[in-house]
Amino acid sequence: MHPRISLVTVSFNEAEALARTIESVRALDDPDVEQIVVDRMSSDATVDVLARAPYVRTIRQSFTSSAEAITMAVRSATGDILGLLSPGAALAPGALLSVTSAVAPEAGRHLVVGRCQFVDGQGRSLGLEHRMAVDDPDRILEIWKGLSVPLASTFWTRVLWERCGPFDAHHDDRLMAYEFLCRASRSFTIHALDSVLSEVAMPASGASAVLSADLEEQAIAVSRRYWGTPRGASYWRLAVSRLRSRLNRRGRAVMLLRRGRSRIGDGRWMSGALCGAAGALLAPDVLPDVVAVPALQHAAARMRHGRAASGMSAALPAKATLYADGWAGPDVTITRRARRGCTALRLAATRAPGSSPGPLSIDAEVDGRALGARMAGAAPDFHVAWPVDSLAPGAHQVRLRASSFVIPARDLGTADHRQLSYWVASIDFVEKA
Repeated sequence: MHPRISLVTVSFNEAEALARTIESVRALDDPDVEQIVVDRMSSDATVDVLARAPYVRTIRQSFTSSAEAITMAVRSATGDILGLLSPGAALAPGALLSVTSAVAPEAGRHLVVGRCQFVDGQGRSLGLEHRMAVDDPDRILEIWKGLSVPLASTFWTRVLWERCGPFDAHHDDRLMAYEFLCRASRSFTIHALDSVLSEVAMPASGASAVLSADLEEQAIAVSRRYWGTPRGASYWRLAVSRLRSRLNRRGRAVMLLRRGRSRIGDGRWMSGALCGAAGALLAPDVLPDVVAVPALQHAAARMRHGRAASGMSAALPAKATLYADGWAGPDVTITRRARRGCTALRLAATRAPGSSPGPLSIDAEVDGRALGARMAGAAPDFHVAWPVDSLAPGAHQVRLRASSFVIPARDLGTADHRQLSYWVASIDFVEKA
């Protein structure tokens, strides 16, 4: 007989994602699992989803914050072990057995963190989260070094909650979870499990798991609350670590340049320009990675549409073929056969998570003959086609060049270092465009 586990999910107008989470817990078929869903008065199909799941305890109320909703749910929970699942997150098979085997209050194990599998909107693997030393309490507070503690793979005892809870309200739920983790790390050791406990779909809109520059500053302010007093050795270790981070010329420059780009994107031109100029002066050598390469890619895309000044050119990424799992980089060359009567090239694909929410431009060639560019649009799944005149039956070389790509390890915090533009469902010659 293992301890009872209570899982809390707070949802607002996320019916489809919520259904996935509920089904993942139901599939475990564990009688000692209590699933509580707090619906913050959704106006979509959430009510229908919950009506089809009578085995889920439901709280339907308009709370002022996620923190308040979670606190209400935990107060009514009956489990000895607690966990949070955001809408769309799914538990991995065998996850709860791993948790109940690892949590042992009598041995001082009150807080465990497992691995998390990232997937795209189609359920295809994007790799695991970047593993960090969660058992080092000072490392948890060093948010400036980055933090990858998957909340869906984090479980704690009621004893810990009563001592370190509840969550504090923040405008961003990541700050809410981070502050709770900081508080817990001061009193309890975090134990790492080297097994996948959850699966989380990265948002197709491109929302990143990485904190923005402004949000990182707020997280650092949260961290400082738990450094202790200057009389403690931990305080000075953290202060020195923070100082080294601030004096890190390249890291600081990258942060300033990205902050500037973000502010310009928000319309704050003057503030963004000042941040960008400061970053460029601090470390000119990072400009190629942060500014020049994206600018050249954008210029190349504009040139292919005839909107750039003539005579300019930019080097394109090296040629590549499709990866074995169907992903395509920014420059792909493959061979496709055409039947008699085919008059068009058709691509059906899904954009890479973490890519810009704007249109994706794809330029096509067949046997070295340019077919022009097509805009994929902002939706995750897309279909584009190019008319091909005088296409003879047989094998043809197809080249596709995309205007942008993501590197999951850099943009999503996964272990995948490939340059990915889109996942290919099909590339074929067809009779009609």
